[in-house]
Amino acid sequence: MGGSSAGKTSLARAFQDRDPQCWMLLGIDLFWGALPPEQLNHHHVRPEYYTWDSVIEVDGLEYFTIRPGPYLDQAMRARYLAIRAYLDPGMNVIADEAQEQMASAGHPRVFSLLRGRYLDD
Repeated sequence: MGGSSAGKTSLARAFQDRDPQCWMLLGIDLFWGALPPEQLNHHHVRPEYYTWDSVIEVDGLEYFTIRPGPYLDQAMRARYLAIRAYLDPGMNVIADEAQEQMASAGHPRVFSLLRGRYLDD
């Protein structure tokens, strides 16, 4: 877990190359990339997908907050179900997560779908 552009995917890919077992990378980027391209543009996104705002903090950096709409909530639930579908038959899965999304209101409910599947609570 980590913020956007923290190197989660790069680290996961390096791990895949080094471990002799098969590890499937089902990272957050894969699922974000499955959304309609226009909905990835913050300036054109429809609120059914998500809303966002930004703030400049005292450190001078700009931070974004994304609030999921019903389509994004549904997509994230499906994401966890897809991850579970790989885990159930015994596949190894790397599922990175953006820290901001863990704070989303729907995730504690959805996250419970993975309990008992090699998940660190």
